[in-house]
Amino acid sequence: MSNDSIKAADAQDPYSDDDAEFETGDESRYLLFKIGSDSYATPLLGVREVLETQIPKPIPNTAPHFKGLINVRGQILGVVDLRVRFNYPEVESPTNTLMLFETESGPIAAVVDRVEAVVRVDESELHKNPNIRSQIPIEYLLGATNYQGSLVTLIDLNKTLCHDDYIQIQKAKLAAIG
Repeated sequence: MSNDSIKAADAQDPYSDDDAEFETGDESRYLLFKIGSDSYATPLLGVREVLETQIPKPIPNTAPHFKGLINVRGQILGVVDLRVRFNYPEVESPTNTLMLFETESGPIAAVVDRVEAVVRVDESELHKNPNIRSQIPIEYLLGATNYQGSLVTLIDLNKTLCHDDYIQIQKAKLAAIG
């Protein structure tokens, strides 16, 4: 393995026999994405799908990072802007991407600047208690590692939302349906 502690997964055949070696414990898969010039990754198993950005229907009197609701194949989903949630300047771009992830209250869409790749993180290279300065609160962090010479912050998407966020999203969904 190279000096980088994560490597791009085989995008050609995600079900190849090469995956068997990664199920035994040494490495885990993460979805690598960008917010501004910063690289982040989240466990792939928590991400249901990646979609092109849709314009959400705004819901008044909600948190600034809650952008509204979208309809994905008949399912109403809340949209959270991770750029705003992580205290980056708000920028709308046609290259923004939605990552749908599962939460205890159902799926939610997260807006990121772009999704880069599925990568494998060697657990031995994962720094679980990094002494780093980050735009995101420490409780969201799973750790940090290196990829192509850049620091990658590993986050738990579920922890980026607090209980009040889930309540706001559920209320907005109910109001949209009813």
